[in-house]
Formats: sequence, structure tokens, C-alpha cells
Amino acid sequence: MIDTIVTAAILSVSTNLDNLAVGVAYGFKRLTIGWLANGAIASLSGISTLCSMSLGNEIASLISPQWAQSLGSSLLIVIGVVVLVQFWRSRHAPISPADAPPVNNGMSLRDAVLLGLALTLSNIGTGISAGMTHLDVATTSSLSLLSSLVMIGGGVWLGRLLTHQWQRCRLDWLAGLGLILLGVYASWA
Repeated sequence: MIDTIVTAAILSVSTNLDNLAVGVAYGFKRLTIGWLANGAIASLSGISTLCSMSLGNEIASLISPQWAQSLGSSLLIVIGVVVLVQFWRSRHAPISPADAPPVNNGMSLRDAVLLGLALTLSNIGTGISAGMTHLDVATTSSLSLLSSLVMIGGGVWLGRLLTHQWQRCRLDWLAGLGLILLGVYASWA
């Protein structure tokens, strides 16, 4: 049970590090993501994790458990490597808050849903892969929702504390490394 929670927590944090980067970027610009907007983003993260992991479980039921475990673990590692490659290619690019920053100091619910959908797109492949490795869907989805809430809110708070020197700090590589380590762990579990 502890293994399941630790693995689900690592996956949830890894897939929501982009939420932290968005939160930090909003904090740098002294913009707010209110509780309702943050809740909408987190809900989309949890729902997308639930749906994609369920799909991964279905795919895994069509093939042998060993093959599903190997394929899911390999996909997690590949996604992690892709994230690392994207980080190294864009490491000199500044963090941007999102496609369109909010008009006022706060984020509207519509903007939160659009941002939430954009952020959850990266979770789909990871969720399918995690489902194929038979991680617990309910635990992982719940932790994904909670992790998203913490990452966005904490990111805004952190962004306000940091100086503009830190604005170029990118956390994408942590997500890639986390996914690679999770894939390696899942292949041995």
C-alpha cells in the first residue's frame, strides 16, 4: 500500500510540475489564480488522470500483464526523455504564464478551464502509461488533483517571493527525471 501511494505521489508531482511553473510565472507578474480557478484546473488534472489511466488499464487488459508492464514503463521513460530533450532545447527561453494571461489581476473561470485543458494534455500520455503499469487509478487521480492544487497555489506564492533573477529558472527537467525514475521503478515492481 505504501508503495502504491509513493509511486502515485511521484507520478502526480512529476506530471504537475508544469503547473508549478505556470504558478510561478503568474506570481512573478503579480497575477492571481483564485481558489475557484485553481480548483477548476486541479479538477481537470484529476479527471484527465482518471480517464487516461482507465484507458491504460483497458489497453493492458488486452495484452499480457508482463508486456503491459514493460510497455507502460517504457512509455513513462520515453515521455521523461522527451521532456528532458524539450527542456534542453528551450532552456534559454523565459517561462511564459500561458497562452493568454488574464485581463485583470485575477484569472477568470473560463481562462482557468482553458489553462487547465492545456496543462492536462501533457498528463494524458503519462496517465495511459501509468494505467498500463496497473497503478491504482483512484489514488493516483486523487493525488493528481491535490498535487495540481498545491503546485498552482504554491507556484503563485513562490513566484511572488522570488526576484526577477529567478524568472528564467525552469523546472521541466525535474518532471522528465521523475518520469524516467518512475518508469524504471515500475519496470522492476
